[in-house]
Amino acid sequence: MSDPIASALHPEQRTYEAHAGPTSGAERATIRAAILPFACWRVDDVRFEHDSSIVRPDVAPSLAALAALLEQNRVGDRRPTLAVFGHADSTGSDAYNKTLSGRRAQAIYALLARRVDLWEALYTRPHGGDDWAADRAVPLYLGLLGYGADVGERRRFQADRGLAVDGIIGPRSRAALFGAAMDAMCPVVIPPEGFLGRGLDPQGKADYQGCGELNLALVLSQAEEAALASKPKERAAQHAPNRRVMVFLFRPGTHVDPARWPCPRAGEGGAACAKRRWSDGEARRAPGPARRRFAETQDTFACRFYHRLADRSPCEGVLPALRLRLYGEDGRFVPHAPYRVVVAGVVRAGQTDARGVLVERFSTLPPDCTVEWGDAGGPAPPAVGPPLAHSASIHLDIDPLDDTDERAAQRLRNLGYKRGATLSDDVLSFQHDQQAAYGLQLTGLLDPPTRAALRDLHGRCPDALVTA
Repeated sequence: MSDPIASALHPEQRTYEAHAGPTSGAERATIRAAILPFACWRVDDVRFEHDSSIVRPDVAPSLAALAALLEQNRVGDRRPTLAVFGHADSTGSDAYNKTLSGRRAQAIYALLARRVDLWEALYTRPHGGDDWAADRAVPLYLGLLGYGADVGERRRFQADRGLAVDGIIGPRSRAALFGAAMDAMCPVVIPPEGFLGRGLDPQGKADYQGCGELNLALVLSQAEEAALASKPKERAAQHAPNRRVMVFLFRPGTHVDPARWPCPRAGEGGAACAKRRWSDGEARRAPGPARRRFAETQDTFACRFYHRLADRSPCEGVLPALRLRLYGEDGRFVPHAPYRVVVAGVVRAGQTDARGVLVERFSTLPPDCTVEWGDAGGPAPPAVGPPLAHSASIHLDIDPLDDTDERAAQRLRNLGYKRGATLSDDVLSFQHDQQAAYGLQLTGLLDPPTRAALRDLHGRCPDALVTA
């Protein structure tokens, strides 16, 4: 079985130039960037006690990986900021799962922040099967620290910590036990300002939250669910990918106003989530004819807000996506066009959607790829076959701030200006087509206005544009 804990960087986000004009008075132009994570860390169900928020000690190696990820992405004395999201499977009610997932998120947040009081709150307020006091948490963490569970060992622990030696692990002894266990498991301490909400909300809004069963990583088929209806243990094993805690990392200095954060607190119900659901959210998390994984189909999360945070996340199993929009010789996109894409020797074939867009996912995306495509409405081709009507070489690694002649030429090729015998011919074609939009002169030269127009048009395209 693969390691159920993951930490990784997200694919690099494209950056854009921002332009602002002068104002007529005291007002200011405001540019607001979307809050998107650049890295992730995941803890799966096996790192918790069964149906519980008690964190198992074998989470320690993963926490070391998180600590390294934070240090590697430090900017000066500032580390990335974090937000914690708990998830559950579809067993039981939405309300129960919302609470359990929030308790697991709270447990991980408390561990990272050394909030012993939050573990004590979980201990003193059980939730269904999540009962820390039912002889599980105390012996587990005593064992982690090298003590047995009997009265004599409890007294030895108390004596070693300078506590009243009575063999009863009450609130003061639990505080010492939980704090020592946290230190033993986690090599890094995150202060309040290290979380997205900066600890400003007493109940952790924006710092940690539970999503319940809204965002399923795996949705079984209708036939699978029917076959497992009388086999709860087997069903629970199949749904294990859905029971997870995700931690997203944001660039150092990124914070939000908790009052504006859309997710409800971990201890609240899910009513506030309704405003952020996809219009077809219930259908997304409902079984259908075939098994679906978010990593492959991107259609199993009911919450569009979380979907936006996670749609590029390797910790959710998402592979880098190649998105191309294919255009014909008449300058119109080609709907339902047959295509073949070749990336590092891997060939994918299919048809574009109604807007001429193809989406294929690969384990890695190299700097270049090739694509062949035919006319609208053609049948999907086999992976190997005769060449299609059109082909192009696509450059995938163009830095928006790189303005060399080579990068300008690649932008021209990606926009379909590849017909001329020389680069000057292609530049002239581009200037002719964009003369009215950008006020270009027909020089055939990569002058500053032409370079700026190229950067703008290429950067504004929601997908790479490829024309015949």
